[in-house]
Amino acid sequence: MKYPMKFSASVMVAFALILIAQVMTVKAQDKEQSVDMRHFLFIGEPNTATWAMLASNPEAANRQEVMSKAIEKLGGKIHTYYWGFSDGKNYITMSVPNDPELLQAMYVLRKSQGVLESYTSIELMTGAEMVASLKRIDKVKAVDSLPE
Repeated sequence: MKYPMKFSASVMVAFALILIAQVMTVKAQDKEQSVDMRHFLFIGEPNTATWAMLASNPEAANRQEVMSKAIEKLGGKIHTYYWGFSDGKNYITMSVPNDPELLQAMYVLRKSQGVLESYTSIELMTGAEMVASLKRIDKVKAVDSLPE
């Protein structure tokens, strides 16, 4: 059976909804614990040397348990760790302490290890946070000096 190389729009929407639901659940838990956490989606694309290593040692592809222990020692938590079908990237959602220096250290470490072709971090926000952001547009416009 041949599988399509691209996801359908409905599959991508479903994946996005799962991520949003996960972030909303995590943010609710953080509020209960009064922890100042930031929530991210990290996307890593292994390079060819990493793929060769994974092909010779398939169990190494299941990094969630190992990474979870390390992230927890830094005060964070991995919520999901997925591999993208047909794009070969990994998609990791996690909460980490609101510490920009720690976040930058994590990013630089991943980039410097030489196992990833590319590495992206996207800070996530809930729908309620987006609504609050949109409501602040007029306040920003009032002081914005750029022409419309």
